[in-house]
Amino acid sequence: MLVSGFKPTIFVANCLIQMYVKCSYLEYAQKAFEEMSHRDTVSWNAILFGYAGCGNMSMAQEVFDAMPERDVISWNSLISGYLQSGSYRKSVYVFLEMWEKGVRVDDTTFAMVSKVCLGLEYYDLGVQVHGVVVRMGFDSDVVTGSAIVDMYAKSKKLRESIRFFKEMPVKNWVSWSALIAGCVHNDDYVGGLEFFTEMQRKGVGVTQSTYASIFRWCASLSAVRFGMQLHGHALKMNFGSDIIVGTATLDMYAKCGQLSDGRKLFDTLPNPNLQSHNALIVGYA
Repeated sequence: MLVSGFKPTIFVANCLIQMYVKCSYLEYAQKAFEEMSHRDTVSWNAILFGYAGCGNMSMAQEVFDAMPERDVISWNSLISGYLQSGSYRKSVYVFLEMWEKGVRVDDTTFAMVSKVCLGLEYYDLGVQVHGVVVRMGFDSDVVTGSAIVDMYAKSKKLRESIRFFKEMPVKNWVSWSALIAGCVHNDDYVGGLEFFTEMQRKGVGVTQSTYASIFRWCASLSAVRFGMQLHGHALKMNFGSDIIVGTATLDMYAKCGQLSDGRKLFDTLPNPNLQSHNALIVGYA
């Protein structure tokens, strides 16, 4: 475009900024943004998302403050940036400011705020967020609902998590995975296995996190026979080359004293990472 002298439209310039952001070339994204003669909210959101995504919150806040107009995506990007950088209280302040200004929140907003509550280990705030979710009618939203299930479970309120899960009108693999992980997190291994079985019976499918939770259950109870069956299930579901599932399986074998099986599995992993090596080392130790 520079050589031909082509002057991009706002749409083309926005796509260019988004491309640079996804490729982690923020300096080029900023340059393209500065060279735009006219910008819209999408332009501002794209550069804001770039800075927030890479953790440069000072620049992200500067862009946010300079925006002539903001929408829910703008606010969510800022909340997400502070959340990812570990500035949980700042995320809460941004959410409260968003609420006070009457900005219409969405399911992404509530999902992030639920994670903020976990980061702060502030259960009472989570309950208040849940109340707002219900009042605004987002309790029937599967994204928001899954975040609430995860928030209660990781706050050691498994009973509330299960109750809310059962009341959800729509559930997906994220919801099921959050509940199963919550059961294992709260040492309710039998409950986690029961929900896993029900999940399979309903044909929901299995994810990395689900396998990781169930393999952890097997390791805790030394249920190596079931673990071996689950390993076969993972291979059948084409998770054999998945490093997360592979590491969880390896950890299960190591903790159950099946080091020969663990070593064989380790040797088949395409790209063993630090966690894979640690699992094997701990097993030998």
